Amino acid sequence: MVDVEAAYRKALRRYNGSNLRGLSKTDRVLVTIWWLEGDVNNGGFDQYFSNSSGNLAFFAVKALRRIGANATADIVANAVSIFCAAGVPRDRVKREDALERLHGRYEEYLNELSSQFYAEPDDVSALVEGYLARSAQRWTPMRSIRSTLKRIRCWFRRRRYREAALWILS
Repeated sequence: MVDVEAAYRKALRRYNGSNLRGLSKTDRVLVTIWWLEGDVNNGGFDQYFSNSSGNLAFFAVKALRRIGANATADIVANAVSIFCAAGVPRDRVKREDALERLHGRYEEYLNELSSQFYAEPDDVSALVEGYLARSAQRWTPMRSIRSTLKRIRCWFRRRRYREAALWILS
């Protein structure tokens, strides 16, 4: 069982507000989803785009798709689409200016998308847990590495280089 809250805490401690690219893929996903869910569930997409967490909006759809939350990703993609082809400005001031210009035309639309988000079309918590479990399985446990090295050393001591080489290359 994966401790999702601990994983979120660790990822958020590593994130300083401007180092998203320096984080691991898993941490980027966790940080992005944490801020997306927190702001949208607290005040809708209007709040999300207005706050500094909206700086992560460019990665939100990709993060949701990466965990398998495709219905939620579609909702976020629709919200992001109000900013047109240029995408969501990563600078908060520019994003707030764009929101102000678009607000009259898209206020009702963003409210509808927020309502769809609140309905939780995907169980994001369960999907994050599954994603973390899959991410953990990608790493070979240390015991397995040790036993592999032990096997290779044994072959080399017995001068069975060909077997060792074939096993390593397979």
